[in-house]
Amino acid sequence: MRKLFSYFSVASLVLPSLVLIFPILNVLASTASNLVISEVQIAGVATDDDFVEIYNPTVGDVNLDGYRLSKQSSTGTEYTVKTFSASNIIPAFGYFLWANSSYTTISPAPDETSSQTLAANNGLALQKFNSTSELWENISMVGWGNGFGGNFFEGTTYPNSPAASESIERLPGETDSLKGNGEYTGTNSADFSLRASAQPQNSASAIEIPDGMSLADNILPVAIPGTSKIVAIGAEVSFDGSGSSDSDGTIVEYLWGFGDTTTGGGVNTSHIYGATGQYTVSLRVTDNDGGQHIDFTEVWVADNGDYSNQVLLNEFMPAPGSTTDWDSDGTANINDEWIEIINISASAIDLSGWILDDIDGGSIPFVIEGETIINPGAVLVFYKIDTDLVLNNTGDTVRLLNPIGTLADSRSYTSVGTDESYSRSENDAASVWLDTYTPSPGELNPVPPNVAPTAVAGNDTVAQLGTSTNFDGSGSSDSDGTIVSYSWDFGDSMSGSGATTSHSYATEGTYNVILTITDNDGATGQDTMVVTVSAPPPAYTPPPEEPTGGEIAIVEILPDPTGSDSGTTANASRTKISVNSGSGEYIKLKNIGTTTANLKNWSIDDGDGGSKPFIVSYDYLVKPDEIATFYSSETKLALNNNGDSVRLFSPQNALVSQVTYDGPAKEGVPFVLNSIKNVWQWFDEIKNIGEEEKLAEETKESLPEEAVSNITLPDNKIIIPPVYTAQPLANIVRPSDEKNSDDKIVSTKTSRPVVKIDNGSENSFVQPAEAAGIENTAPISPSAKKSLATSPYLILPLMLMGIILIIKYVVGYQRLAQAVENNLQIKEKEELADIKNIFGGEEEE
Repeated sequence: MRKLFSYFSVASLVLPSLVLIFPILNVLASTASNLVISEVQIAGVATDDDFVEIYNPTVGDVNLDGYRLSKQSSTGTEYTVKTFSASNIIPAFGYFLWANSSYTTISPAPDETSSQTLAANNGLALQKFNSTSELWENISMVGWGNGFGGNFFEGTTYPNSPAASESIERLPGETDSLKGNGEYTGTNSADFSLRASAQPQNSASAIEIPDGMSLADNILPVAIPGTSKIVAIGAEVSFDGSGSSDSDGTIVEYLWGFGDTTTGGGVNTSHIYGATGQYTVSLRVTDNDGGQHIDFTEVWVADNGDYSNQVLLNEFMPAPGSTTDWDSDGTANINDEWIEIINISASAIDLSGWILDDIDGGSIPFVIEGETIINPGAVLVFYKIDTDLVLNNTGDTVRLLNPIGTLADSRSYTSVGTDESYSRSENDAASVWLDTYTPSPGELNPVPPNVAPTAVAGNDTVAQLGTSTNFDGSGSSDSDGTIVSYSWDFGDSMSGSGATTSHSYATEGTYNVILTITDNDGATGQDTMVVTVSAPPPAYTPPPEEPTGGEIAIVEILPDPTGSDSGTTANASRTKISVNSGSGEYIKLKNIGTTTANLKNWSIDDGDGGSKPFIVSYDYLVKPDEIATFYSSETKLALNNNGDSVRLFSPQNALVSQVTYDGPAKEGVPFVLNSIKNVWQWFDEIKNIGEEEKLAEETKESLPEEAVSNITLPDNKIIIPPVYTAQPLANIVRPSDEKNSDDKIVSTKTSRPVVKIDNGSENSFVQPAEAAGIENTAPISPSAKKSLATSPYLILPLMLMGIILIIKYVVGYQRLAQAVENNLQIKEKEELADIKNIFGGEEEE
């Protein structure tokens, strides 16, 4: 979109005349010869909607590897905006776009992003790393705003910072704005102008070529026909040209010449040869600009004869030095590399068409010329000056192939010293390869005297009578061959074989065990070890085990005790315990089995992620039906009031019991296993009185005998209501009444009938009668007390009628008794007998 300059080929002829005729109104600026910063936006809809556009005014693509964008703040502090990589390419006369990573609405998409931001009164520099000076050099710079305090600018800065969605853009240097943004005068204020609406471009945008300039000449493609091949006559040969390439375009045509006057096409093709021989195969490729390139490879086609398997590699030298002239041509150099083959058969063999090669895809194979005869038992050596084969010093593979391309022999190596060779140890197919022989090209490998193998029987050992003992001689070795046999003499007239074996002794004593090994040349080696055989120790009889397990279950927990959560505990022997109800959280375990259990090594926790598990570290025997209580002061377990779990694990870490409760826990109320209904309930929610009595007894039984007397059950425990009776009111004395000298009741307060309750203990109490459901409709004066008390015709019928109605229609007799018990205050035990007489004694069904 924009910009550039023209070259005028006739300017030297026309311009002087124009100067005479017309005044010069404008001189076009030069176009930069390197990458330039071409457009910058520092804010869009959002303050971090930033982008930087770079233009390439040159005729070739530029790889941005080694380039970076840097900025300077208004105070001159320098920051790296983005360092580019080898994958960032800016095309000739094309653009490249960086944007803030938060600028997701930008179009077109940026080529690269980062989190760095731009602001008013900043400066930018496109920099390239100089590997010689190891410094970043400024390639193009622009600064904007009057307050800029850095040095990232050229000439003078662009005077104003662009507003939101505006940008500053480099001029095209042309009257045509679509000629690229490449103007360069060395002054930012002259090279840039303000755009009211930013227009970024990326590497995929159309290129913009200044007048008088064009793309560089077409770069020719590169044809790669693949490696050479050896095939049998009549076999299908595949060809692959996919390695070919075109750096500035695409390949549009592949043309193959198979060397036998036939051709083929396509990136992949195949061909069958009808005659033996060597063929030169060509591949010509054509790119989208018409450029062409041709390259060649070789194919050897052999007949299908029956070739001997008695021709082998025998010796080769990959790294000749500069001191020994191995090929006797007068110079010691790399041409002294050599490969030697051997005929191990009993007859002469014609080597015509046989092939020497290195690793597949390496050097061009060497085909042995016709009428090359190798005699039985003889060797032939081939030097690099003749074969052109190059063996790598750091590792390679040497190959020998017969004329139809079948692999006859090969040897791989990793590395070798200068003037050292790899040799067969025995000049035969069974021998091993060594790098310790003296090189002998053209001669049979000199076989040095055999080195006897080294036997290693193993260390002396101790064995038990009648128990199998293992023997291992695999540590034995043969430095110049292989071990072919292992023979063991166990010292008790018995023998064995093999690198490893075993033997069992029938008599106590000390035995010399001899290992004899034999190598591939018949040499032997021996080693001796001592075996001491003794009777096994008497069988171990473990002591009788104390009971360690049992059927243990959690039966009661108190998550929220009254008062402090920390409670009392016992000593390690659990022989003495002091209990005070409501003094702390506790967990009760019961032996529900039929045998005594030891709780040692049992553990309790409060669920995954809760407190550290408590492990019983002492012997704690619990008989059947007995209960063990553990307080939080000992276990350090903290049960959450808003819900938690308690788990019991056996010494084998098996989960044997678990209880989970939801919050909130009730203060002072235990969570118990209702053994009658087999459900867990809060103690105050158990409705059946019989159930409660049973559980109350279990609660007491769960503690040591000496502690039971100290137990105080929770305040809300349901108690079976006692039978109550009424007595004459005249016999009841309240704190507010007074007596005269004749021991008569005198009171100025309103009289209220009361009832005395006997709960079976010394703590009987009295309470106003209406609190127990006895109606009182009018005050009773002192003068009327005796009359009311002694007038059965009035009082008794009314009271009996009220009692019957209450029993029948309201709460029933037992509920009335309970209400009376819960509300009356007991004063004197002897008054209860009189009240019982009034109510008639025993209850009716």
